[in-house]
Formats: sequence, C-alpha cells, structure tokens
Amino acid sequence: MTPVIHSGSVREYARNVGRERTDCAWILSLLDSWERNPFYVGPLQTHPEDDYANADIDEDGWTDELERDMLTAWDEIPS
Repeated sequence: MTPVIHSGSVREYARNVGRERTDCAWILSLLDSWERNPFYVGPLQTHPEDDYANADIDEDGWTDELERDMLTAWDEIPS
C-alpha cells in the first residue's frame, strides 16, 4: 500500500526546516518540490526553477514581470 502525502504535510516540512534556515527563500521538500520558506528574511527571491534569463533587468536586479510575479506569489501564501 502506498502512503498518501498531503500538501499540508509538505508545507509543514517547509515550516519546520524554514524555522532553522531563515536565510533560504525556498526549501526543497522530500518530495522534490520547492516550497516557499515562511520564515525567510531577506530580499525577494525567484523560484529556483524560474527562467528570467532573457528579461530586461533594471538597476535593482528586477524585471517588471519578475517583480509582479513575486509580489503576487507572496500575497497568495496561506497564513
């Protein structure tokens, strides 16, 4: 019988690891998925698998598209 792993378990893993790794914006779960670290302290970071290599980057190191995506993603994080 295969165990069922719920998304809540994955988020709990990210919270538990993230408490000790506040320097990491993203946590790689045991299921090989990237989860946002709710305890991260630092500037916004892109998802590790996002590709913005061809985007126009401003003087702050951001693109309009990237900044919009990151701010939207932070707004969608459940408490």
